[in-house]
Order: sequence, then structure tokens, then C-alpha cells
Amino acid sequence: MVNELRPKSLAIETDYTDYITKLANSRARMLIGEVVERDPYATSLREDRLSFLRNQALFEKCMEIAYKKWNWTHMRLRQGAKGASA
Repeated sequence: MVNELRPKSLAIETDYTDYITKLANSRARMLIGEVVERDPYATSLREDRLSFLRNQALFEKCMEIAYKKWNWTHMRLRQGAKGASA
């Protein structure tokens, strides 16, 4: 569905941007919520230590779950950026 809505021109259409933003925000909250229910994140959360939210390991765990659920992959916004996978 996302590819069907993708603009054909370089100008990003507002509806497409809004759709992607809502999709990412709703699913990102769901992913983070699912991951932080498990240790070691659950323990850190109970102790009010939130620095793990800026952690690369948390991002990778969320992306692992996102791939399993929705077939998401990590893509850079710019072509040729380091570490891009599609």
C-alpha cells in the first residue's frame, strides 16, 4: 500500500507524508512498547532509567520485530548512505 501512495514526482505530496508519519508513529509506539516489556529494558524502565531509548540495540530489536510483523527493512533517506539495506 505504501508503494501505491508514493508520489511519482520529486515533490512530496502532503497526503503521502501524513500517511507515512501516522503509520510510522503508530507502529513505532507499538514496537517500543513491546520491546520495553522485556528485560533488560523492563528493569531499566521500572528504575526510571530511560537512556536505553537512545540505544542502537533497542532500535535493532525493534527493527527485528518490525521485519517479522510487517516485513520492514532499514532504509536510508539518501541513496548511497552507509549501511542502507532494502
